[in-house]
Amino acid sequence: EAVRWPNVAFSTGRSWSEVARGYHAIVERAVDVEAVGELALAAAAGESDRRRIVAACVAALRGKLRYAGIEFGASAVVPVGPRTALARGYGDCKDQAAFLVSMLRALGIPATLALLEPGPGEDVNEALPGIGGFGHAIVHVPGDPPLWVDTTDPYTPVGELPLPDQGRLALIASAATTGLVRTP
Repeated sequence: EAVRWPNVAFSTGRSWSEVARGYHAIVERAVDVEAVGELALAAAAGESDRRRIVAACVAALRGKLRYAGIEFGASAVVPVGPRTALARGYGDCKDQAAFLVSMLRALGIPATLALLEPGPGEDVNEALPGIGGFGHAIVHVPGDPPLWVDTTDPYTPVGELPLPDQGRLALIASAATTGLVRTP
């Protein structure tokens, strides 16, 4: 976590809550419950356990979309909606996260996209609110306990995060967010 060389850093955000609200508005334009409602219902198939429902939705997502990173211009931070992702047959981390958020909300499960900078390198600077320090999108499902899901990692079970995502500062893209939270 130590800075290895001199650097100058700056931010364009005034606060993490302002950044979270702005990114929340971007994500909400991509969330499309109707596009994935039937897929979500089929995946859940009468399951009542929240973790199992989320796992079933992740499995259904992986059956429909392959991972492909698209990070040029606005597509570096703006997720495409589920309809576009389904038509393409692929999506990057933020596209897949928006897809899963849409599926879970179709089932009445609150879920939000969250941004983080995976390790092992330097984490996001808490003193500099902005989007630029993040390089990865995951899903946060509030509850007791909260569930964190990295849709791009096929080997980590729902409720656990792959090692590069663990213990990192995350920005939950919600209008209610007031600051960064640390992933488990």
